Amino acid sequence: MDGMASSILAAFAASTLFTGSIAAPTIQQNGTYPMQLRLAYAGPHGMTVSWNTYSQLPHPTVCFGRSPKHLNRCVSSNVSITYPTSTTYNNHVSIAGLEADTLYYYLPQHSNATTPYTFKTSRQAGDQTPYTVAVAIDMGLMGAMGLTTSVGQGAHNPLGANDNNTIQSLLAQGVNTDFLWHPGDIAYADYWLKEEIQGFLPNTTIADGAKVYESLLNQYYDELAVITAHKPYMVGPGNHESNCDNGGTTDSVHNITYNVGICMPGQTNFTGFRNHFRMPSAQSGGVENFWYSFDNGMVHYIQLDTETDLGHGIVSPDEPTGAEGEDSGPFGLYNQQLNWLEKDLASVDRAKTPWVVVAGHRPWYVSGKNQSGTICENCRKVWEPLFLKYDVDLVLSGHTHYYERNAPIANFNADRNELNNPTAPWYITNGAAGHYDGLDSLVRPLQSYSRYAQDTAYGWSKLTFHNCSHLTHESEVQALALQSPIYMLRFFSIKKEKADIMQSREPSHAGSWYSDNRSTLTRQLDQWLAHVPNEIEGIGSLPVPGSRVIIAPHAGYAYSGPCAAYAYKALDLSKAKRIFILGPSHHHYLSTLALPQLTSYYTPLSDEPLPLDTELIAKLLSAKAVKPNGSTVSFTTMTRSVDEDEHSIELHLPYIHRLLQLQHPTKRTSQYPPLVPILVGSTSASTEQAFGALLASYLEDPSNVFVISSDFCHWGLRFSYTYYVPQAPKPGPKLPLSADALPQPSNDLDEIEEKIEQVSAGHSLQRRDRINSREPAIHESISAFDIATMAAIATGETENFLDAIQRTGNTVCGRHPIGVIMAAIEATRTQEDGKKGAFHFIRYERSSDAVNVTDSSVSYVSAFAVL
Repeated sequence: MDGMASSILAAFAASTLFTGSIAAPTIQQNGTYPMQLRLAYAGPHGMTVSWNTYSQLPHPTVCFGRSPKHLNRCVSSNVSITYPTSTTYNNHVSIAGLEADTLYYYLPQHSNATTPYTFKTSRQAGDQTPYTVAVAIDMGLMGAMGLTTSVGQGAHNPLGANDNNTIQSLLAQGVNTDFLWHPGDIAYADYWLKEEIQGFLPNTTIADGAKVYESLLNQYYDELAVITAHKPYMVGPGNHESNCDNGGTTDSVHNITYNVGICMPGQTNFTGFRNHFRMPSAQSGGVENFWYSFDNGMVHYIQLDTETDLGHGIVSPDEPTGAEGEDSGPFGLYNQQLNWLEKDLASVDRAKTPWVVVAGHRPWYVSGKNQSGTICENCRKVWEPLFLKYDVDLVLSGHTHYYERNAPIANFNADRNELNNPTAPWYITNGAAGHYDGLDSLVRPLQSYSRYAQDTAYGWSKLTFHNCSHLTHESEVQALALQSPIYMLRFFSIKKEKADIMQSREPSHAGSWYSDNRSTLTRQLDQWLAHVPNEIEGIGSLPVPGSRVIIAPHAGYAYSGPCAAYAYKALDLSKAKRIFILGPSHHHYLSTLALPQLTSYYTPLSDEPLPLDTELIAKLLSAKAVKPNGSTVSFTTMTRSVDEDEHSIELHLPYIHRLLQLQHPTKRTSQYPPLVPILVGSTSASTEQAFGALLASYLEDPSNVFVISSDFCHWGLRFSYTYYVPQAPKPGPKLPLSADALPQPSNDLDEIEEKIEQVSAGHSLQRRDRINSREPAIHESISAFDIATMAAIATGETENFLDAIQRTGNTVCGRHPIGVIMAAIEATRTQEDGKKGAFHFIRYERSSDAVNVTDSSVSYVSAFAVL
């Protein structure tokens, strides 16, 4: 072997031109032409731009800017390096001082003009905006010299004739991912030896090995540049980066086993890997591209080195005398990686980055053969105690070329909570991204902690961070025809509700029901408030002094935002020290009232959440509400998922937040009057009366404000409500209606009874029914019983309101919160102030004017009460 290796090295050293069928890269006339562009995050406000050239650059330079026509800033470095056997120079330039989550245009300087490339910087730590990350492990060259539709003698797992490959899939979905993470085994250039022995490479010999190795490496980087020129490509070390020999390869026909001795200097000891990439180790205290960390939005990412530097005196797989026989490393001091990991984990701010995700190439919880260190038990011994101590959420690995999703695991035991708030890390191995002969076989039966596994298709992982408590993993499988490039093999979410991580509700409906852009949302709210008159005839100036209770809608802002502005402009916050919000439960069944388990609520209007009055919430949870028959009922709690699924409270938070910003311009959000959100279930009248009596003392306190969340009539077949009043006034009022056309507090109960009686003589329409021109239109009928319902509320008598609802079935979704607040108001009255707290209605709108039975509409009102 030594003699053959020496002859091979001599043959390579003597050669000046590679003559095999794998041609050397085409050299541009301009040796400074940038190739193989790739990006990497460089701290919270930085980006490293790397590229290769055929000529060495004295001062590699990148120009960049916010516009493709104005690349008005340039940064240079002195890093233009190469290594023995490389055909190119690696150039690295780090850009600092960038704005977070911002699109930039950039271009490496050279004499040939090209269209600028783009990159987007990392999200600020603490940014809770949902996003997605692509993770591909064990991914090599695709195409004629790599993973393709054929293999050499003795190899397996080619692509089908019409199959897609992983790089094609990643490119297709790249617009939806923030970055690509590749924790080891990159390119598989060291497979040249296996491919050569199996007769897969045409017109080459073992003596051509060093050139073939570099050619395969360059082809891979060229192929992937369509992604890495625009998305950060975060990498970690795998065993196939260490040397050129594929961990030792045997030619069984000639009975020859090749080892690292066949490798030229430059193709050993991770040389190409160390030269080609620049990961953020300098910014995170790590070492080169081997171990480092970075933040992106709500996630702290950690890349570890499973190949070398395990510490504790353990010989790592790729180190001298290690299981792989690669004679590589170590690259740090004794225990340096381990000490760094603990320091890094201890420094994580879980309020900003509630998720911690770790990747290392080799797995230790896996249903596979343990050969050459495949199962890295030493990795587990060294790192698992820290993962458990510091609540790591997810551990990703590859090395074994299949997909296996495990349960969360601690010390070989599956977490009893599974994915519902586990106390141990979730382990996923997906080394099936694909390369020549790139799948392994599972060992069955699977391990007891395994939850799903497959070894027949190539694929990659997609991680979606929805908020601080929900993470989804999808396995994207590629073995399909090109017209349908991927399918989702498994979609699983991990959910956590950890008291020591984060207790803030996320604005889960922002971006759909209302804008998630701070400036846009602020502008909309201000415009809607400005559109409301400063004075309303019959009402007076706004805000109305003493108006501490409002009713306002909670539909999407495109529908209800302008109407809600009337209630909020009437609201008097001048003495407010606490704000109650009562909203109906649309999705979660309750027979009582529920209080949040969380401590604060985020809106898009600030980086700080709105505070909750946790002391009062705890007090209310221990209170008993007494029904008229003497029985008691208590508050319950709503979980984070129930809280964030519900929109009836959330849709009021931006308006409240904005009014508090205007009321307290010098205060921080955390110093605003705290909130008491209350979710009201499908409560009985007696339950509403009981809770109304309990809340009455808080209602009497002039420093407390109450916001009642309710839309009015939901009409249409999709709401299962098609009530129609043939006796409704025709023509009906033209919407929107203001205070002068809407019910106000009244002592004329006979008039109210007449209104309710008039709309009680209706019936439900069937799909086939038609309204003739002599009858009131459907929207005129809706106006009639909506106004009758408002009139009943304006009496201040709960009995009248319940009567109107019972007679018409009006689908007022907030009827139970309204019932609670009316009961509370009644409990505070004396004979002398019989109309205290009766509601004034100042705005009425609808989403549309229904004409046909197949139409639908939702009504919105704004009202206030003075206490």
